Amino acid sequence: MRFLILIRDNYRKADKATFFMERRAGVMNPCAVYNLRDVLSHFATFLDPETPTEDRPDQLASAEEHLRRAIIEPYEIGLADLIKRLEPLYEKYKARFLPIKDRHTALSAAPNQVQVEAALGEINELVQKGKNAKSNNRWDPEWEAGVKGLPEAYEKLVSLHSEMESYWYKYEQLKRDRLQTALAIWSIAMTVLSALLSYLLFVHGKP
Repeated sequence: MRFLILIRDNYRKADKATFFMERRAGVMNPCAVYNLRDVLSHFATFLDPETPTEDRPDQLASAEEHLRRAIIEPYEIGLADLIKRLEPLYEKYKARFLPIKDRHTALSAAPNQVQVEAALGEINELVQKGKNAKSNNRWDPEWEAGVKGLPEAYEKLVSLHSEMESYWYKYEQLKRDRLQTALAIWSIAMTVLSALLSYLLFVHGKP
């Protein structure tokens, strides 16, 4: 009965985590499927009449561990993938964007380094709770709270990444606009200069 309750109460959590990883994070990873397969394998061994009675609690414990991994690892994988994409953006954001952001009205509301670091700190705190939950061998409210913090951390990271990326694109557009303006001014100047030279040559070329 305990085995059935374990699956009844927690399979949907694993299914939700896998759906999150594939649809929300856009990451395909077979680990969750493998863990759920192992849960069924332990269940089959548990039900096997040839399995000694004293060995069955171990099958339940192993299935519980695989089910917990199937729930928590998709969120970890999704976060790791997004962090990997955020890191190069943040490096150029600090090096090239932040030094000039206050010179342009369109960029002035962008988060500064203190604000970004504060947001990353909140995200890291939620991620750390998830890691602590993973290392916890008890399926208790603390474990549940740690797992719930991981999708919350992901959404916060998505929001931060999107905001920084949006301002970076504005910065890139400003650079393109300035270049186009400079080229247009240069083109006008060259046209005027050419016309002036033509006029001078015409005037001085008269007998």
